[in-house]
Amino acid sequence: MRELAYTASPDSELPYYECVSLCAVIDIPVGDLEVRLSRSFSRSPAGGAFLLLTMRTGEPLGLFAPPDHSCAYVAVRGYGGGEPQADILVEATGIPRESVRWLTGYTDTDGPRVVEGRDAHQGPPPPPWLAELNASISAASDPRLQRDPVTSREEARELFGNVFETGRVFRMFECTNGWVGQAVLTDDEVASGAGLGLGNYVLNKKTGAITAHASLPPDLIGEQFDAAIEAGERVAGHQVYPPLCRIDLYRTSENARTISYRIDVTRLDRQSDATTQYVEITKNPIGHKPTDRTSGVVTSWAQMRNNTTGTWPAEGTFDY
Repeated sequence: MRELAYTASPDSELPYYECVSLCAVIDIPVGDLEVRLSRSFSRSPAGGAFLLLTMRTGEPLGLFAPPDHSCAYVAVRGYGGGEPQADILVEATGIPRESVRWLTGYTDTDGPRVVEGRDAHQGPPPPPWLAELNASISAASDPRLQRDPVTSREEARELFGNVFETGRVFRMFECTNGWVGQAVLTDDEVASGAGLGLGNYVLNKKTGAITAHASLPPDLIGEQFDAAIEAGERVAGHQVYPPLCRIDLYRTSENARTISYRIDVTRLDRQSDATTQYVEITKNPIGHKPTDRTSGVVTSWAQMRNNTTGTWPAEGTFDY
């Protein structure tokens, strides 16, 4: 039996496209694409349309059309490359190659594929309507986010306290579109070096979602967050609240240099959707194999536990 190039994914997966990497624009009206794909687009709350697919490689791919339905942006979740998945789509449907505009950062044998002359280091500009759609997705995807805007420092600090560990105090810095929070460390934590590379979190005033960010000065993180929101671009950090996945990890081996874990990852919206993988963590200097995001999250969590207790955890469960 010939393997299908793609299958339809449920619309319930739409919230997972809040952070997207746009790899191409297909300059074909939605109606024509529906005929080629033998699939119907769903109409979005922001006036556009979308179609979610799972490619034969197992990778999720989304097509997002603006309100005039004149074209479709090809999006992949997170920050990974989507060119191979878009190629599969084009080949399977017979979409004319001249109708596909590849966005900055994707290459082929003819050199860089650049759209409209943008500098190769800038990355493709996401369409403004997609940012509006993402905001409505984030607010509608979890009942815990059905809230009024978080406008006060006290409310922001209380939400941080509810999301993170009990008793943890955060310094709060306000920016135009959010609240930047940075944990206040105890003297023992400072002495153990836990403050080295201490990251930031940003609470979106409008949606209540919290994203994790780099260990830069909080005012700079706030400026970057505001710039992304106001430009309609994706936020640089990854979402930590509401959590999207649950991780159960179990130590499989350990020696003086490394520790390895089996990781069971469960999607919180679909308890039956679970995957298993393995990660090997190098203790000093800290590193991990493979280098995917889930392994990085597990490494950070296990290192935090080691810094706190003095030993690497044998097992554990946490959401992210």
